[in-house]
Amino acid sequence: MPRNTPYSPPSGPAWASWATLLVVLGVALAVRLWLFFGLSGSDDATYSRRGLEVALGLWLPSDYIGDLRYGMNLPIAASLKLLGMNTAGLAGWGLLCSLAEIALVYLFAERAWGRRAAVFAGMILIVIPIHLSSATNMWADAPFSFFLTTSALLLWSGVKSGRAATILGAGLACGLAGWVKPEPAVVFGLTLTLLALIHLRDRRQLLWIFAGGILAAIPNLILFAWAFGDPLYYLHAGTRNLQANFIENAAPWGDHSATYYFRQLFLDGRSFWLAPLLAVPGMALALFKGSTEERQAGRYATLWAVLIVLSFSFFVYSVSPLRLIPKQQNYALIFAAPVALLAGLALARVWPALAMVILAPLVVGSLMLTTLDGYSRHLHGETNFASIRFARQHPDAVVFVGQQAANLNAVLSLMGRDHAANLRLLSELAPARGEASPLPLERPHFVAIHPNWPESRGRAGKRLKGESARCLRPVEEAVGTPNITESMVTGLVARLRSVLPAAIDRQVSFTDEVLKPQPVRFHALDSACFNQGATQLACVRE
Repeated sequence: MPRNTPYSPPSGPAWASWATLLVVLGVALAVRLWLFFGLSGSDDATYSRRGLEVALGLWLPSDYIGDLRYGMNLPIAASLKLLGMNTAGLAGWGLLCSLAEIALVYLFAERAWGRRAAVFAGMILIVIPIHLSSATNMWADAPFSFFLTTSALLLWSGVKSGRAATILGAGLACGLAGWVKPEPAVVFGLTLTLLALIHLRDRRQLLWIFAGGILAAIPNLILFAWAFGDPLYYLHAGTRNLQANFIENAAPWGDHSATYYFRQLFLDGRSFWLAPLLAVPGMALALFKGSTEERQAGRYATLWAVLIVLSFSFFVYSVSPLRLIPKQQNYALIFAAPVALLAGLALARVWPALAMVILAPLVVGSLMLTTLDGYSRHLHGETNFASIRFARQHPDAVVFVGQQAANLNAVLSLMGRDHAANLRLLSELAPARGEASPLPLERPHFVAIHPNWPESRGRAGKRLKGESARCLRPVEEAVGTPNITESMVTGLVARLRSVLPAAIDRQVSFTDEVLKPQPVRFHALDSACFNQGATQLACVRE
């Protein structure tokens, strides 16, 4: 590190600061639009369908919590009204939140450590794979992360200024995060409370945070009371969902390990690439180098990073049996802002030439990892789109597909796009309770199946691979094709893997699913054979 590195934020005209921020946001927007590929049928279809329903004035009850996250559904509906009933309208809310979070990180870093640190922090956040992919995947993570980052930075502003309105705003932002994901917003509320207790001179001002959270929650309760006649509808729906899908309080969709996020940050590499490794020396610089004001901001950013990771790793989710909070890869997005701040500070404190040497592999590697992740979701989406196209090509038949394909088909229908009217769910072939209804013999039946669909690992998949396999006849298969960027990156990865030692190659085996994609396979289903098998199975059970 240069001995005479200046630590005081540079003074300069305000227009230069805003012009630099606009350039950073322009780069962020360009990269996100470049790697955008559209709907895949996963959580994006859930939020898209619900947003479309709200835009059309449909307020339908549901026990699925994703349907009740109106911090997603209402803004998506507004975006659709503004941009039209199209994919741009569906993606607009998440993209806006991603860009806004980058702007917040830039502004905090510039005021704390100077424009150079701000540019590096912004550029790192632009390309962190999990942040880049979440910007346009139409999941709830980008809005949720934006509100948490807003809350943390408003609290810091309130600490510096002592203004009650700013501290109230921190609580409001945390409460708005609860509109998106209520349960994890509560966990972050504990992090925010600890940050406030440590930094506020007058701890009575903590009450402003609680007041802000309550003010944000009240309209949500009013909305549920108006739409469903129950202000606690979300809580009751969540309880029913918990009772139906959780066994011994174990989340069917998450990992309860305490080390999950530490491995994701420092060992896996696919979500954050090199940024956390830069953030570690950034912590040391933030804590011990610079002016008093810079070190104060550095201590806040460091504590924010540490507390949020610890909170979402060790929060006790269940006492009997003892379980820690369930964890998912996409939830780690909430760590991206403090990681980018600390990593950006680390780059700002080394020689410019060395900073560029470090930044280059960080950017290139991040873009490649994001492309691979996007191609994986692109392929997944194509299995659902192919199922819908197959059904439309066979309008007189019944086509059994996965739940995600059905959700995507509902989105297309609500948007007024071409969709299939002859879909049924694979789960109907092997219901969790009771027996499957006999299939009518007068109509042909087809089954679409892909090894990555949840149904292929569930009851329907086991039945179709087991006693009903003799009733299936392969007729067709389909696999997605890469776009130009995906083709270039997968080609480069394939060439690199061909020369890697076996031990290293195993570490990147996650790329197998995009280098050797599995097709969705369509089978003709013999109705008489299937009905006979169901009857025999029922007799055996009796």
